[in-house]
Amino acid sequence: MKVKITAYNSEGAGIGRIEGEDDKINGKVVFVPFTAIGDYVEVNPIKNTGSVIYGELVQVIQASTDRITGVCDCTVFGQCGGCDFRHITYSAELKAKERFVRDGFTRIDGGRLTPEFLPIVPSDNVNYYRNNVQLHITEDSCGGIVYGFLASKSKTVIAHKGCKLYSAEMNECIKRAVGMIQERGKRTPQKICVRRGHYSGETNATAFHMKGYEVITGNKKITDTMCGVKVEISPSSFYQVNTPAAEKLYAIVADFVQPDNAVILDLYCGIGTIGLSLAKRAKEIIGIERDEVAVKNAVSNARLNNINNARFICGDAGDFSQKITPDAVILDPVRRGCDISVLEKTANLCPKKIIMVSCNPATAARDCSRLYKLGYNTVKVAAVDLFPRTRHIECVALLNKGS
Repeated sequence: MKVKITAYNSEGAGIGRIEGEDDKINGKVVFVPFTAIGDYVEVNPIKNTGSVIYGELVQVIQASTDRITGVCDCTVFGQCGGCDFRHITYSAELKAKERFVRDGFTRIDGGRLTPEFLPIVPSDNVNYYRNNVQLHITEDSCGGIVYGFLASKSKTVIAHKGCKLYSAEMNECIKRAVGMIQERGKRTPQKICVRRGHYSGETNATAFHMKGYEVITGNKKITDTMCGVKVEISPSSFYQVNTPAAEKLYAIVADFVQPDNAVILDLYCGIGTIGLSLAKRAKEIIGIERDEVAVKNAVSNARLNNINNARFICGDAGDFSQKITPDAVILDPVRRGCDISVLEKTANLCPKKIIMVSCNPATAARDCSRLYKLGYNTVKVAAVDLFPRTRHIECVALLNKGS
């Protein structure tokens, strides 16, 4: 069947409507991965849910001007689940991601959110930008180790010997770690995580098993610098994968917060990178994080930088004392967003500003809509591309307390 691609869905697949088929499916919406807006394509239907058809690309009949011509720069693109947009230009990818964020915020709850959308901030590098990569591991029929990303919506490991998303130094670290695992002859771990400090160049590799993890090569902690703040990072602690782009993100957070002499409550603070980047201008930083190891990193990071106006508490995001009177609250939850109880407790503190940081525009918009009902207007939204060549996009929203 023939389809003209006119948009992308949130998973990066092209969206079109079926043309010239029988009345049962003619005009029906179809999702086709690895297509580009403007493509005219032939599609093989693989699943019909009734409301939408999922298809696979058979051939491009007429290519979009957004499509990159020639041989793809990755031999496993389309099989591996690591990338979604390696077939289109980076400018086209940025437009798509800008639309993801705008649609997420303007379509929620009948369009009640009407923020100003700032221009998307691109990544300096579209390749070799990741400072952290987690690869799945399995064994082949001969007992050898196979490592790579999983295929999309599958548990199949797609083997590769190098990847455009992370550096050659990280690839060498992976090879060393895999070689050491094979030499030891112990049970093969489920995953291997390799980290590299963007500025320090320090690397380590950690094997993750069902019952925990062990550092195979490199120091147990690596150090790096984020926004001029030296940080220690434990293997299990979260750290943004694209350091230069994260620094741009944190600069927007600082602009939204205006932290001069402010008391700032930093929820889901992780190892403290956002709060500590604001500490020199703020009156006080209070960070809350449920991961005990990350909290220890945050405390250590404050000490490393001689920051005395930051304190970090181990606990759930909603466990803070109602006696705190912050000028601003920063929310940086995981992809599923904030529990409604956290939003309600945050609003009850009556901060002048709330800053929402998220890698999922849909849940960020949902939470901003909930905060609207609690008296906070979403004023500005910015998108920052921390994840080039994938469908993922980071966004940050400024909410002010309404009248």
